[in-house]
Amino acid sequence: MRLPGLSVVELVMEIEQVFHLTIPDREARTIVTVGDIKNYLASRVRLGSSTDCVTQRAFYRLRSVVCGELTVPRSLVRPSSAWKDLLPAHGRRWVWGRIVKRARLPRQPPWNVAGLRWKLPIYRDTVGSTARLIAAAEPVSPRGPDESWTRGEISRAVDRLVMDVCEVTDFSDDVFLEDGP
Repeated sequence: MRLPGLSVVELVMEIEQVFHLTIPDREARTIVTVGDIKNYLASRVRLGSSTDCVTQRAFYRLRSVVCGELTVPRSLVRPSSAWKDLLPAHGRRWVWGRIVKRARLPRQPPWNVAGLRWKLPIYRDTVGSTARLIAAAEPVSPRGPDESWTRGEISRAVDRLVMDVCEVTDFSDDVFLEDGP
């Protein structure tokens, strides 16, 4: 998958604004993937540490919703748990719809997970990957130019910007930023 070129220009402008920096054209040409953006920013901003993990909070919130909707023990809902194994065969769409609503997930087709007649987002086929989506959708806290960032905060901020600016949610760190020749 590649992100559209115009969206990439807008993305770079947003990144420069959020992180209070300028990315020189010479350096921008070396940034090829979403992961490259994250690594570049980690080398340019002041890094700090934090014990607050947004993804962990998102997982616990999601697990609570799933346990309530499916009446399953917490021990069955792990980050590696596949949705196709958790969701009941009968009423799967209805249950997934309730989970989406209660966990405040973005409603984003296409739905596609192997083994299901109807499909979940292919990029969110486990509870853990869905928790990462929820974490990425959390608002990015505004920062001053001298404030530090953790690597996790950089990753979440970039994911959120890619989702907002490029209007995609099906991507990973190895997604290419621009169309090739």
